[in-house]
Amino acid sequence: MLQQLEHALSQDISVNDCLKPVSKYWDRIHRPEQLLSALPEAMRVLADPALQGAVTIALPEDVQAEAFDFPDLFFEKRVYHSTRLRPEDETLARAEELIRAAKRPLIIAGGGVFYSEASDALKALVDKPASP
Repeated sequence: MLQQLEHALSQDISVNDCLKPVSKYWDRIHRPEQLLSALPEAMRVLADPALQGAVTIALPEDVQAEAFDFPDLFFEKRVYHSTRLRPEDETLARAEELIRAAKRPLIIAGGGVFYSEASDALKALVDKPASP
């Protein structure tokens, strides 16, 4: 679909370029072999506690349709470990204070809740009655 939204000769910012400011790692793939370096780098950023954040790999339809003989090594299972740092008690206490003082608090929970298997803990927090 991006090909319908972007034009190569246009001076406008592309749809993919709009994601650069919010991505810790961003790459546009012009040839399939670029994936050999782009995907491991994206995963490195996702697994590094100092860098963690959104990654964007712009993969146009024409590149997706190209054939490429990827090496078997590229598809071997890799395990990434990521350290999860616990917030300081003062930070948690301040967050609790702000939530309790809010008239209509809103919790926006991302994929980290799912991947940390913390859905039950989030539900318990939401269902917990507010104390005076």
